[in-house]
Amino acid sequence: MAELTETDRLCRQSIQKYLDVKGIPYERQGYYLRLRDHDSLVVDTRITKEKPYETFYWNSQAVGGNLYNFLCNYENMESKEAFDELKKMAPELAKAEVHEVKTEPYDATKWRGHDQHQQSKQYLVNQRGLNPKLVEALFKHGLVRELRNGDLFFSWRDQKFQEVGGDVQGTRIDHEKFGKRGTRKMIAKGSVKNFGFHFDANDGSGVKKLYVFESPIDALSFYNLHHQLGGDMSFISLNGAGTKIKTIEAYIKQFGVPDELHLAMDNDGAGFKGMLWAKKELQPENADPHPELRKMKILFDQPADQFKDWNDALKARSREMTSETIGDFIKHRQQSFGLDQYKQLVHEFVSGQFGNVVPKASKRTPEPRKGVIKMDSEFNDIAKKLQASRMKIKGVDLTKDPEYAEDFGYRFDIDANGSTEYQEMLDKLDNKKLGSLASVTNDDKGCSLWVFDAKDRSAVLKEISSAYDHAHDPLLGRRVQMPNGRGGIIVKTGPKSLVKFDDNQVQKFSAMSLDQHVIPDFQVRYLRDNHLRSASASDVMHMAVTVLDNQHNAQAAHQKQVLMKQPMTTKQRLGLAMNVINQSRWAQVSPDPKTMVPMPRNVKAREK
Repeated sequence: MAELTETDRLCRQSIQKYLDVKGIPYERQGYYLRLRDHDSLVVDTRITKEKPYETFYWNSQAVGGNLYNFLCNYENMESKEAFDELKKMAPELAKAEVHEVKTEPYDATKWRGHDQHQQSKQYLVNQRGLNPKLVEALFKHGLVRELRNGDLFFSWRDQKFQEVGGDVQGTRIDHEKFGKRGTRKMIAKGSVKNFGFHFDANDGSGVKKLYVFESPIDALSFYNLHHQLGGDMSFISLNGAGTKIKTIEAYIKQFGVPDELHLAMDNDGAGFKGMLWAKKELQPENADPHPELRKMKILFDQPADQFKDWNDALKARSREMTSETIGDFIKHRQQSFGLDQYKQLVHEFVSGQFGNVVPKASKRTPEPRKGVIKMDSEFNDIAKKLQASRMKIKGVDLTKDPEYAEDFGYRFDIDANGSTEYQEMLDKLDNKKLGSLASVTNDDKGCSLWVFDAKDRSAVLKEISSAYDHAHDPLLGRRVQMPNGRGGIIVKTGPKSLVKFDDNQVQKFSAMSLDQHVIPDFQVRYLRDNHLRSASASDVMHMAVTVLDNQHNAQAAHQKQVLMKQPMTTKQRLGLAMNVINQSRWAQVSPDPKTMVPMPRNVKAREK
């Protein structure tokens, strides 16, 4: 093992010793410490081979780490201030007791129940509002049990129904001992990573639906309210929101890909960001690490806006709910949160903050810089491009505005002025998640590109320029696939277009030869609602396979075999997939004309 640097040594000092020295009150739960003033902040004092220093996790704000991270997040210190504090306290912190333990696998015998379930049943029925028959069924099937101290245990079961972990939920209110929450709440020691409490409720209709919640109580509350929705329904708890998305992937890997994934987290900021993060991770826009997940239909399920979670809705006996696609969900949340809170949540999401973040009071007052950024020579090239398309750009220094001084260095304002390229350029900037841009706000008249402090203007201008080039010439950035399997990206177009291949070799192509290899985007018109939507090549392949799978006959099985296994060019394979979909009478697919190379007339004549 490499020797620790001085910085690492300082950052990895004892959190518990710091709490003791500073007199910060906490409750001890074995090797865990729960802070009294923030009961969702837990310190893990164990030292193991895999975790060689004390750590903390603040569940409500989705942050954690070592003592340095603790000072920055809990004590609200700036980086330099935190390091100065670590150096000053090092002699005292060095006296900390080390809790060195061996990592042990989960042992179900340490979480035994007893035959008397009265306290747990009373808690689930009287305090949580669950149906007594549902509660009886949970105990009967071994999904829950009452521990000897009266707490409730939610059992985690794998495919073979073997217990691999569990959630502990206290049934007695004790705010003095357990803080604001009032009850004990923890994951059983040694529980399998990336797993959770789950159960099934199937009616044999064949439509596989997976519902995802933040807690076991929420999952049971939803089922209590909406069991009549039907389908082969599975329910899983993440024990959190945005930071536990790997649990969904692990569950799907073990139990199979559902037809519908219903994200049903809490009706608050953390739940909103958690559901956006799940969508981004499971069906990313710019990569496809899990192509099998593309066929899932992802829906966002929420109770009525006045309820924080599904248990609140159950206790009010409210069956009102929404089940929305990503676009409708975002519009709904813009209205329910209000535009200002919505923008703040999006900023937190982009910044990687997934909990219910409490705004921090700044300990420093930055000197405001005044005025508008000067239009230096670095602006010239992109300014000329935008002016040629009737757009114009200016840079505005935002640090004069204290509301944004902590988050952004500056922004670029672009006036649309009726430019035809504006919306396409904006899509490139907004959807490609360019690293320098923290946020994009826009309307038909123009947009503002908000930029992080750490990014220099010239780097951002290059990104704006690149987005404009791609908007002006849709072939730039398109992927091509050669018959021999080589793939690459179009980096320049013209009489001789350049393609940069994955092996970093660059090759020139004429318009005619390039047309044979470009992988197009597609336009899909669903005949049921007659709406036109965009789709990728991967989407078209999944649609075609789905069409064939749903026909359940030998001819369709043979067509699928040809589509998936028969040697052919990528363009031929996509053409075959288009034919399958277009003959299905439920959708019409055609290549997006913007991604195709216009062929000269004499070339077409020779082809005939």
